[in-house]
Amino acid sequence: MFAWISGSSFVLQDLYGLSPLLFGLIFAMATLGYGAGTLIAANLVGRIGIDRTIVCGAVALAAGGLAMAAAVALGVTSPFALVAPMALYLCGLGLAMPQSMAGALMPFAERAGAASSLLGFLQQAVASAIGIVVGQMLGSSALPLALVIAAMGCLALALALIKRSMRDQVS
Repeated sequence: MFAWISGSSFVLQDLYGLSPLLFGLIFAMATLGYGAGTLIAANLVGRIGIDRTIVCGAVALAAGGLAMAAAVALGVTSPFALVAPMALYLCGLGLAMPQSMAGALMPFAERAGAASSLLGFLQQAVASAIGIVVGQMLGSSALPLALVIAAMGCLALALALIKRSMRDQVS
């Protein structure tokens, strides 16, 4: 998400020529994906469980990132070629992130405050490193932004599947 936050203004305004107002509207449209994901997750987690909800979110993360990378690699220069996949990515984030946080804190209920602080620190440290990488790689193409988002989505899916298979082996 931080790759999008740090790189989208440059890509959409400087490379795709959007005005600041149009950029803000387009950015807001992508953000609606996160809200949709959290609403879907609230209903889904009770029916299919936390692990499956995380996997569903990770699938959307990977699909959104790969769709964005494919659109950019194919030379599609419409802002919607970035925004629609990002909305899907953010929907996946809304599905997976709250459940991941809850799952990460469950084993440490007696130290939830410390565990939550550590989790938040790690999220921000990785996000800032990714923001630096995206900022250094951006130039005359949106491809670095799309590739980083695709890589993080695929990494999330791989980790969700590994975690799920590990839990299935223990059961």
